[in-house]
Amino acid sequence: MKILLLVTILLVLAFVMARYSIRLHKEARRCSLLAQKFQEKLAALSSPDHLFTDEELRKLKIEFDPLLDAVNKLYDSHFISDDYLEKLKLHDFMEKRKLLNHIQMTNNRAFRGM
Repeated sequence: MKILLLVTILLVLAFVMARYSIRLHKEARRCSLLAQKFQEKLAALSSPDHLFTDEELRKLKIEFDPLLDAVNKLYDSHFISDDYLEKLKLHDFMEKRKLLNHIQMTNNRAFRGM
C-alpha cells in the first residue's frame, strides 16, 4: 500500500514538473519573438544615420523591461537549460540590453562624425 502511494505521488510530481517545463519552453519561445522585435528596434535606433536620443533610449528600456525580467527568470530556472535559451538567442538580447548606453554613445559618435 505504501509503495502504491509513493509511486502515485512520484507520478503526479513528474507530471507537474513536465507541465512546468513545457510552460517554460513556451514562454522562452514567446520571449524569443519579443527579443527579435527588440533587435529590430535597436537596429533602427542605432543606425549610423540616426541620432539615438536619450528619450528613445529611455522608451526602449521601459518597453522591454518586462522582457528582461521574464528572460532573467528563465535563466534562473532549473527546469530549462541555458543552452536552449541561447539557441533562441536570448543571451544576445541580454548582452545587447546590458550594453544599450554604450551602443547609444557609439552610435551618436559615428552620427556626429558623418
